[in-house]
Amino acid sequence: FDTLHGDCQHILAYHQNVPVGTARVRIVGHTGKPERICILKSYRKFGLGKVIVDALERIVKEQGISAFKLHGQTQAAGFYEKLGYRT
Repeated sequence: FDTLHGDCQHILAYHQNVPVGTARVRIVGHTGKPERICILKSYRKFGLGKVIVDALERIVKEQGISAFKLHGQTQAAGFYEKLGYRT
């Protein structure tokens, strides 16, 4: 956790009672900011990242916010582009 913890909504994904992915979203002004998206390496390539990003988008939309801006690592650019984001 960090000093922003209280300003965020968190997601924790499980597979057979084992935590395998996590992320959080923070609202800054009128923009949703997904942060700290992480999937255990052995669980990547199964679509879990998309499920988590979709859930973060829903959380933001439920609060009436349509803008979604992320800052990701360059090696994850292809993942976000597949989801329709511009990098």
